[in-house]
Amino acid sequence: MHFKKKFPMIILMFSFIGIINNLVNSESLDVVGLIICIFILVLSFVNNKYQVKLVKEQERVEQQWRTTVNDNDKIRKEMEEFTYVFDSFKGTVLFIYDNGSVTYISKSVEELLGVSKSDLNKSRLFFPEYIYPDDLNKVKEAEKNLFLGNSVTLSYRLISSNNNSIIYVLCKGIPVKDTRGSISKIYGQIIDITKGKELERELRHLAYFDDLTELPNRKMLESHLQKAISRSKRHEHNLSLMFIDLDDFKQVNDTYGHDMGDQLLKEVVSRLTSCLREEDVISRIGGDEFIVIIEETSKSEVEDIAKRILSIVAQPYQLADSNMINISLSIGICLYPEGGEDKEILVKNADIAMYHAKNAGKNNYKFYSEGLNMVEDSNARGIFGKLMNKFFN
Repeated sequence: MHFKKKFPMIILMFSFIGIINNLVNSESLDVVGLIICIFILVLSFVNNKYQVKLVKEQERVEQQWRTTVNDNDKIRKEMEEFTYVFDSFKGTVLFIYDNGSVTYISKSVEELLGVSKSDLNKSRLFFPEYIYPDDLNKVKEAEKNLFLGNSVTLSYRLISSNNNSIIYVLCKGIPVKDTRGSISKIYGQIIDITKGKELERELRHLAYFDDLTELPNRKMLESHLQKAISRSKRHEHNLSLMFIDLDDFKQVNDTYGHDMGDQLLKEVVSRLTSCLREEDVISRIGGDEFIVIIEETSKSEVEDIAKRILSIVAQPYQLADSNMINISLSIGICLYPEGGEDKEILVKNADIAMYHAKNAGKNNYKFYSEGLNMVEDSNARGIFGKLMNKFFN
């Protein structure tokens, strides 16, 4: 009980003591006894009043304490739930950046980076020490935009401590401003998209590469051929296009079955590749049809390559338990720019030359020339004629 609360009672006490002293001196003892009883009653009343107030104050403090404890328990449980939810996102790292450091980060960062949360440098966003070097500037620019108050979304690569593997991530950051307009917090998430990237690469491979031989398909060929023509124009160097077709491949399928035919195609591709330079491009455009693009090579060098291909591919094949299989091919060659200046004409004229090589006895090659168009029959046996027949017949 404070002194201010006790002061009135002290004054009353001393007043009664003075009165009693006067009465004692006047020998009015009966009156003294009465006054003493009254004083005791008053004192008891005052004391009980303050006792009641004291009990109520104590109850209030105890209730406030219980409320505080309950609130703390509630906050603790909410934090536990919050942490559980944060940590339950597999492949997703959630973080809060506050007052110059990462104040919270979910446990999944340990699986993502292969390092304990306690070992992370939390003074910087996005953990720059784990960012793939080529992506560092991009991430720094995103961090700068965040602190300017702009939300960001970007993808980049991280280097995990687990075998130094490359991880593709998508990061999203949202800045939060205080009442003064300053950035007070940044909420963010880092999502592991590595599997998605791998699937994307697989789908791209399926879209641009032949499933059986792993060679570039027609779509990839068109893109590469256009770029090769552009390079030849710019640098004024030679460009040669070979159109290759296996001779009588249908008989192999009919005799040995399509599985054996597929094995033979793979072996033929292996031999074709061995005859070419690393920078040359070979593409499968049909069942037994291939196109080869050769840059910066003279006509005589291309002729030598064609002869080498014919010789190597014509050697017998031993496939599984079958007998020896023999196959040959015919090659049509068109030179840029003499035989054509765009990709469609180059392919068409190489196809015409290939059919002349096949009509000349197969296992042969032929260069395209203007004279070949004079004897090209009206049935358009080339690739474009076959395509038209597929559409209209």
